Amino acid sequence: GSCSMLGAPLPNCSVVFFHHVEKTAGTTLRALFQRHAQLGLFDLISFVGRQNRLQLQLVLQRLHSLLRSGTLQGLRLAVELHVAGDLTFPYTLYYTMPDLVLIREQLRAAGCRCNLVSLLRMPLLQSLSWHSHFVTTKSPLCVWPPAPDCGTRMALGLTCHDAPRVPPLSEEHAAGAEGMWRLFDLVGVTEMFDEFVLLLGDLVGLPHLAYRAQLVDRVTATATAQRRRRWSAQRCVKLVARPPHDLLQLVGRKLNTSREQAGRQRRRMECSTYGCLLRGAVVSSSNSVPYDHAACEAVSAMQVLERLCGRVSVDERVYLAVRARFKQQLAARLSTAQLGRRLKKLSASNEALSARAVRQERKLRGARSALASCVGCSGDVVPEFDLGGCWPLWEQFAPDERRFQCSRTWTTDPAYRDPAVRPGYREKPPVLHTPMACWRTCWTPTGLVAGDTAHCTAPCPAAAPLPLEWRAEWDRELAASAARPGASQDLAALAAPFRARARGGWHSSYLTRQIFRVF
Repeated sequence: GSCSMLGAPLPNCSVVFFHHVEKTAGTTLRALFQRHAQLGLFDLISFVGRQNRLQLQLVLQRLHSLLRSGTLQGLRLAVELHVAGDLTFPYTLYYTMPDLVLIREQLRAAGCRCNLVSLLRMPLLQSLSWHSHFVTTKSPLCVWPPAPDCGTRMALGLTCHDAPRVPPLSEEHAAGAEGMWRLFDLVGVTEMFDEFVLLLGDLVGLPHLAYRAQLVDRVTATATAQRRRRWSAQRCVKLVARPPHDLLQLVGRKLNTSREQAGRQRRRMECSTYGCLLRGAVVSSSNSVPYDHAACEAVSAMQVLERLCGRVSVDERVYLAVRARFKQQLAARLSTAQLGRRLKKLSASNEALSARAVRQERKLRGARSALASCVGCSGDVVPEFDLGGCWPLWEQFAPDERRFQCSRTWTTDPAYRDPAVRPGYREKPPVLHTPMACWRTCWTPTGLVAGDTAHCTAPCPAAAPLPLEWRAEWDRELAASAARPGASQDLAALAAPFRARARGGWHSSYLTRQIFRVF
């Protein structure tokens, strides 16, 4: 039930950072990494806050120590950057990206693969999906005025919540996002997800590419893939002028579903958080606004389409540039015939994997726990504060391979749950005086497959640095890298317009205080 890379051996060293922008099929991609973790082929650190706080520092310091000790052999690690967002300041561009670009530079210089990857989605489809997942009846689709350019905002480390107070993106934001994506090694588009998976497998060294789609919206899924692929490459001005039938049908079905839910639940609308367009004006004064069913019934799918299209100008620009670049990468890597053969093989493998998951689910009689997950894993769907675990809900990685029992140990509690060291929002929390946590992951065979052997990631060093000591050393390396021509210097130029608005300089003590917060 897997799609193998023509028997290619596992890479001796490969690290991949996956920037998960919400509602782009990122959960499905995480599940693909989860499968490799289950099979003992890659380690996985999931839900690392993309605002460059505690979790990412632990990952960076661990990689840095392996570089220094020359113990990269056998390192295969996937890191998912996800969650968190600021109202106005592009944390990901300004703080997180310099760290990622530098660790990539250093790992590659040591002979290790290191890649930055992500996915973008057609802005209209992403907006509809984001509303269904996060907003729903809090501000029904008939009255919802989305935050402008939500996809680009999330990519930069900004939030799409608190929509009434979200300012439009500036040209510096747009240029920063475009430049940031150019510094990535692979940015695919959701509308060509299978093609992205094939290139990702080759780039990173993933031997098992079969996947099961996660969190699939049944309404969105009714738009056929080929038709959606055609109109998803068109600009909004054309889509509004001549809306494709299945696009208008999709918006209409989303609108009807939203109306039905709002009418059934009869809850108050959260207009202060998400905004409500009532009688031609955005209402944002209260989170207890009555739902007006008659007014909602009067809104048409065409009106919703026009409203959404009026909020994605930067998203559209960024998405279309990324899509064109991805298609160029695809054409350079695979001929039409090669692509067709591999897509067919992947599709068959996906079907086999899904069928196996259904059979296992029946056999397990509805079990939903993280069955053969890491010891101590919570099984939470969003394990951002559960760094001791590996992967969340069973449904997201089913079928459970059952070949290994995974265990992860830490030198100290990585989430700093002890109130005595919990960072909170104090200026100098005790956590800064606690040595940095290091993890080790081990896989013990269950005996299901003959020949599976026990193995672990590299052992942790006997001593670990204090957070500020390590960060000071890392900041010096960052400054040196930014002074040389290359990706770090290019990134510094993209971030320069925001320096005056940063809380401190490019390498300030502010950063060393902020990044070690848990939240």
